[in-house]
This record gives sequence, structure tokens and C-alpha cells, in this order.
Amino acid sequence: MSELAIIAVAGIAGLAVTFIMGFSLVPWLGKLEFGQSYPAFEKKQPAPLMGGILLVIGTVSAVILSVSTDKIAGGEIISSGSLIAQEMQTKFWSGLFMALSFSLVGLTDDYYRIKTRLNTGLTIKQKTVMQFFIILAYLTGLYMGMNGMPYMFVPFYGNTEPGFFYWIIGFLVIYAAVNAVDITDGIDGLC
Repeated sequence: MSELAIIAVAGIAGLAVTFIMGFSLVPWLGKLEFGQSYPAFEKKQPAPLMGGILLVIGTVSAVILSVSTDKIAGGEIISSGSLIAQEMQTKFWSGLFMALSFSLVGLTDDYYRIKTRLNTGLTIKQKTVMQFFIILAYLTGLYMGMNGMPYMFVPFYGNTEPGFFYWIIGFLVIYAAVNAVDITDGIDGLC
């Protein structure tokens, strides 16, 4: 089975799982009153919380399906085409762990909002500390996977070895990307 076919099957499976679960999970969360009220938005009361769990379950099921299907077919989708197969395995599993860990931070934030019945969840400091340790674990995994010689790909330039700046650049880029998504998710919830 070709890699393109496996990726297509995974995408369709992830979409199907998310779509099917949406019909049962969203009403269930509504019955549990897992929502947040915004005084300025009376038409959308309460705004649903914890809906991101659909995306997490859909993504994880797509990953499991694609990797399993590829293994059964005798392929190696994670590290195919790479000269350093073990490094690709480390990047893949570290990235999946990081994504799930950030999802847990979001779940904790939403759960805290529901539990306290306030419109505020975790504080910025609490989220930052959690995110710092997740990013540190991810960058450490990559560092170890690259045998202590980390490199970064720079568009139009190629691979470069940033040395100590690997940690600083890695942290800043990941932290900014994660929080940019968090900000847009909050805006989406208000809309």
C-alpha cells in the first residue's frame, strides 16, 4: 500500500471518528453543563467547552490506524525515505507526545472553568509552567534523538546547527505557536 493511500485512509478515518463522536459527545457535554457563559453573547449560551477532545481522539485514532495499516502492509511510513530511521521515530513519537500533552493542558484549563463556574481557567503563569515542561521534554527528546548534535532546518538555507540557541529558538517557536492557537481558539469560541 502506498504512503499516499495510507495517509488518505488515516485522514478519512480521523474525520469519520470525529464526525461520529460529535453527534454523541457534544450533546452529552451539554447535559453535563460543560459550557461557559459570556454576558456579551446571549445567543450562544453557554459556549461549549472541551470540544477539542473530539479532535484529539480523531487524531490519535488516525495515527494508530495509519501506523498499524502501514506495519501490516510491511512498510515503515514514519521513517521511510530517511537516512536516519531512529531519529525519525524519535521525532514522530516525541511530537505526538507533545501534542497530547498540550491537549491535556487545554483539558485541565477547561475542566477548571467548569469546576469553578468562572470564565477564567488556569492562570497565564500556570499554563506557561506546564507548557515549559512539555516543551523541555520535547526538545530533550529531539536532542537525544539527534545524538546531542541538534540541527534545525532553515527555509532557503538548509540544515544549520544552532548550538545553545537550539533550546532558545525551539522554546520560543513552540511556545508562540501553541499560544497563537490558544488565542484563535478563544476567539472562535466567542464567535
